[in-house]
Amino acid sequence: MVSDWKHVRLGDICIIERGASPRPIDKYITASKDGVNWIKIGDTDDSMYITSTAQKITVEGAKKSRYVQVGDFILSNSMSFGRPYILRIDGCIHDGWLLLRDTANVFDKKFLYYYLSSPSTYFKFKMLAVGGVVNNLNSQMVRELNVLVPPREEQHKIVKTLDKVMDLIEKRKKQIEKLDELIKSRFIEMFGDSVSEQVNWKILPWTLIVDIKNGKNQRAVECVNGEFPIYGSGGIMGYANHYICNENSVVIGRKGNINKPILVRTKFWNIDTAFGLEPKQQITVEYLYLSLIHI
Repeated sequence: MVSDWKHVRLGDICIIERGASPRPIDKYITASKDGVNWIKIGDTDDSMYITSTAQKITVEGAKKSRYVQVGDFILSNSMSFGRPYILRIDGCIHDGWLLLRDTANVFDKKFLYYYLSSPSTYFKFKMLAVGGVVNNLNSQMVRELNVLVPPREEQHKIVKTLDKVMDLIEKRKKQIEKLDELIKSRFIEMFGDSVSEQVNWKILPWTLIVDIKNGKNQRAVECVNGEFPIYGSGGIMGYANHYICNENSVVIGRKGNINKPILVRTKFWNIDTAFGLEPKQQITVEYLYLSLIHI
């Protein structure tokens, strides 16, 4: 029952510390088998786990860093801040990471991962984050985060349910990837490898077929109960009470995923690293979207 859930301050039940970098880092990078895993953002993927690293640092460098162990959580504290990962390797983390260690074994690890990954927790991190263009978290902010802790048995049930949901999402992603490949091949089959070969087709500049809407920083408009989705090049990043682009437009990255357009059927706000493309009368949004995939 929810009445059994406790509100606790995360810093009261977990050790939370910032990573550290030996400097200059190049001095401590090593190819030796005896080196210590040097964990960086580039070692992550869509998984909840970090299992290997591209680089190692010397034992001497490790003494000047923050040592982490299998089972620890690490949180990115800048750029894609607040993104949690569970370690399946020992190693060291630089100051772009925060260590979160559940020494009292309060949490089922997957439950804590799902909790930290949830939109509501991300929104709390956003409210805590400081900085100008780049949001940053520090260890004290994360210590102050209030979390709900269900009994362990309830945590296990929640994890079991969410595992099934995530498995279904992963299967759907693979199906979509296969459909995207089918669409690309059909597009080439129908229209050729170069549209310019169709001599009776018009070739027009972008400005005559789409309105290009520059994105804006979302911090001033983001709202947990917002009506309109906030899109980056990777998908929805939050919600707002204002919008930049009208429905039936396309989001495409200015940085990051520049080759992965997203067709959006509702009005939306696009962030400053993504363009919103509103098709004019000469082109449908579906054709615009498919064309961008093909390009």
